[in-house]
Amino acid sequence: MKKTKLNEVTQVSFLPWLFPINCYIIEEENDLTVVDIGVNQFVQEIKVMSEHCQKPVKNLIITHAHSDHVMGYPRFKETFPECRTYMSEREARFISEDFKFDESEVGFQLKGDYSKASSLHVEDFLQEGDQIGSFSVIETPGHSVGSISLWNPRTKLMIAGDAFQTKGRLAVSGDLVKTFPFPAIATASKEVSLQSAKKILSFNPRILAVGHGEMLIDPIDRMKEAISRCECERKDK
Repeated sequence: MKKTKLNEVTQVSFLPWLFPINCYIIEEENDLTVVDIGVNQFVQEIKVMSEHCQKPVKNLIITHAHSDHVMGYPRFKETFPECRTYMSEREARFISEDFKFDESEVGFQLKGDYSKASSLHVEDFLQEGDQIGSFSVIETPGHSVGSISLWNPRTKLMIAGDAFQTKGRLAVSGDLVKTFPFPAIATASKEVSLQSAKKILSFNPRILAVGHGEMLIDPIDRMKEAISRCECERKDK
C-alpha cells in the first residue's frame, strides 16, 4: 500500500507498481468522504485516518461500478454502517444486472467486470451539478456509460475515475497503453471517452486524480497531449 497526501485529499494505492487500484479519502471540515473502494485493504486505512483526525466517514462515492472500484464495499459497509453510498443513477442499473443500453447510447459496448456490483446498496443517486461535500458531480461517460468525475473548484482538484489513466503514461480511457492496457480494454465507448476527456480538460484542473496511477500536479499540457494522441489515432483508422 502507498499513501500520497495533497492538501485535503489522500490517495491510497493498492499494488501501485504492478496493478494500481486507487481509493481517495477527502478530509472535509467535519467529516470524511471516500471515493471508490476497490479492495478490502482500503478499509483499515480509512479507519485509521478517521480515528486519527476524529472525523466520521460520511460519504462513499463510486465513480463507476467495475469490480476494481467496488470490491471492498461489503467490508467497508460493515465497518462504516452509517456512511451513505452514492453513484450515478445510470450506473446503478448495473447493480440489478440491467445491462441493456438505451437508444441514445449507440456505440456503447458492455466492457469491464461488473460481477461485484450487486453487493452495492446505494442510498442516493447523483447527476451533473450535484454537490457532495466540497465536490461537484461531473458526468463523464465513456469508460462506463454512467461514469462520473468529482470537481473541487476551490482546490481545482479533479477526481476523474477511469476517464484518464496515469499508469504507464497519461492516456484517455480507451487509448491502449501497452504497459498497462486494462483501462482501455474495459472502456465501453472510446468516442464518448474522448468527449469526456475534453470536458474534464475544460475545467483546467490543477490536480488530476485517477483510478489507476499517480496523481498529477499541473497536468494541463499532458492532458492536451493525451487528447491529441487519441484524436490522431481515431483519424488514422
